Amino acid sequence: MRLSYSAVGALGWAGMYWQSPENTSGSINSGLDLSGSNKLTFWAKGAQGGEKVNFMVGGIGTNADPYHDSLRPAVSTGFVQLTGDWQKYTIDLRGKDLTHLIGGFGWVTNKMPDPAPRGTVLPIYTDAAAQDNHFVPSLWMEDGAVPGRVTLNECWTQNPNSGQTAIKVSYSQKVLGWAGMYWVEPAENEGDRPGGLDLTGAKRVTFWARSDTPGAQVRFIFGGVGYKTDIAGNTLCNRPKDSYPDSVCPKIEQLETLKTTWTKYVVDLSTVPRDLRKVVGGFGWVATQPLTFYLDDIVYEFDKLPIRADTTGVFRPSNGLLYLKNKNDTGFADIAINYGIPGDYPVVGDWDGDGTATIGIYRGGKFYLRNSNTLGFADLVFAFGQVGDQPIAGDWDGDGDDTIGIYRPSTGQFLLRNSNTEGMPDRSFYLGNVGDVGITGDWDGDGKDTTGVFRPVNGIIFLKNMNTTGFADIALNYGIPGDRPVTGDWNDDGIDTIGVYRNGQFMLRNSNTVGFADIVFGLGNPGDMPIAGNWVGTP
Repeated sequence: MRLSYSAVGALGWAGMYWQSPENTSGSINSGLDLSGSNKLTFWAKGAQGGEKVNFMVGGIGTNADPYHDSLRPAVSTGFVQLTGDWQKYTIDLRGKDLTHLIGGFGWVTNKMPDPAPRGTVLPIYTDAAAQDNHFVPSLWMEDGAVPGRVTLNECWTQNPNSGQTAIKVSYSQKVLGWAGMYWVEPAENEGDRPGGLDLTGAKRVTFWARSDTPGAQVRFIFGGVGYKTDIAGNTLCNRPKDSYPDSVCPKIEQLETLKTTWTKYVVDLSTVPRDLRKVVGGFGWVATQPLTFYLDDIVYEFDKLPIRADTTGVFRPSNGLLYLKNKNDTGFADIAINYGIPGDYPVVGDWDGDGTATIGIYRGGKFYLRNSNTLGFADLVFAFGQVGDQPIAGDWDGDGDDTIGIYRPSTGQFLLRNSNTEGMPDRSFYLGNVGDVGITGDWDGDGKDTTGVFRPVNGIIFLKNMNTTGFADIALNYGIPGDRPVTGDWNDDGIDTIGVYRNGQFMLRNSNTVGFADIVFGLGNPGDMPIAGNWVGTP
């Protein structure tokens, strides 16, 4: 099959399902019982290589549909970057409810599949054909959810504020008392599926609007998707409707009386502080009277670039001291603390999803994790693995929190958990040879961490873009016998890359390719163990 998406339409995304039966969204009793299946495999390649596509199973329908997919939310690969050659992919379905599967297989892509903000603005809409628009206008409310009562045209060409097009909204039939809609990520997300964008550091939302209706009032809204409300319509932040609600709660609201000429409006996010780590509802509106109004140039603004680059540190196994640096250069540590005892093994992760990497240690099959880089007792203590295992950490499911895992050098096996608790592994697979060192990182920039191994006997590195058994997607030589591997996003491009630590010196590469180090500096002593993370978080 050959599938093509030109990304020239107004909505900014496209996708499709193979489903049973066709054209159902959960309103009729249908689907297949595939209980006993433990995985779906498929082969894919890009026409040129570099294309990013998200593949999934299940997820059709909502809680309001009487016969929605038994597998909700969908299980997906996350956005994978295709190569120009055929590659095999696997979606792990172990332990999933497949008793009533409607969406057997599907794919989705959009104009901007790597949504992390890298500039001083993140656009929601600047022009219908703009390739960097974010969020999708697809979550309709009240009268807006009834066909014919509200229309939205993202390709309105008469008198835009700038560029070639603007958005025209017409609310024509008031029946239920009000209408509204959200631009959400991904499309049609009601908090029932993984999604949202990390807009940490955003200072304001600006947009331009005008109306044909004199004195028209519109309430503009941001965040708050996926929560129940009380009888007065107030959001109940302690009562999410589903598993993946907006990090912004309560929603941010601003009532405006629109003028008949284009006017710029500003929502100052600094006066209404909210958690912007996982914004599902990027922009929205609510109106209580029929009206026609226009929108253009809707953007989130950042005063400065979010700080996301990783920096290094060392753990001294002889005494349990940790030395952390906020820059990848030679000099004294910015943070020095004692956490651990001789013989411990360091592990680093963002355990609470606040954007800051913090310390932990692994001792005799037990994890001791801290939520701050300060002296003190562990915030989380639990057992996983056994003596001789190597601790690892990463965001395996793309939910914004790092969780633990282990690499068993005696067998070449990875065992991963999706929560920082005791229990059976959520994923188990093999990679590498006996004696290899496990490493982790987001090698393809899809927002999910995957694994790799470093072979100490010859300095060869093998990286996988999926947490499954199989051949490496990237294999390269970087290092010499005796080096210790370290990985991180050294240049803030959203992709983790390799490095080695040799006798007190870091040698870091900005790409997962063979070549000389891009960054070289000294820190620590011979015998120290390298670590890396974003110790300062995002502004």
